[in-house]
Amino acid sequence: NVIDAESLSISPTRKAAVFHRVTQCGDYCYSVIQILRADGSRTLVEEQGGPAPKVAWSPDGKLLAIGSRALYLGDPAGKLTVHEKYCAPSFGPRGRLYVRGLGASDAVYLWRPGKEPQRLLEVDGEPPESEPGADLGDPSPVTFSKGKLHADFYRGESAVKRSAALPK
Repeated sequence: NVIDAESLSISPTRKAAVFHRVTQCGDYCYSVIQILRADGSRTLVEEQGGPAPKVAWSPDGKLLAIGSRALYLGDPAGKLTVHEKYCAPSFGPRGRLYVRGLGASDAVYLWRPGKEPQRLLEVDGEPPESEPGADLGDPSPVTFSKGKLHADFYRGESAVKRSAALPK
């Protein structure tokens, strides 16, 4: 197996990485997702993940978030919890985790450990991923610039771009 830069996300501590590779394609493509550690050990995260998982590491490398048809959240040792309503993680300023809704809502949320995620941004209408039988991949992660968060919402053939101030 060939490991390339597109299929590998290395932690800030350089002690772990997330690796994925597409294993099969038919009507949909699937990938295997693994956590690889510097000591040579590995943890299987998912055998039928999406073809392009989104991986986000906290700035200190202690928290790992993987979005692939669900949100896998935990530590580089492989202790992960699965949250099926969320995906597309990204860490923003101050090390806060932002995620997108999955399925009928692709809203942007601030992840709050031990609490319900806080909905920050959404647009009317349903994303194409919500259609029965659709497997169009996860929404794109949130991006950040100039004290704001930015997200693309796909409705029909076009993308609606929205921005909001970062929460305090």
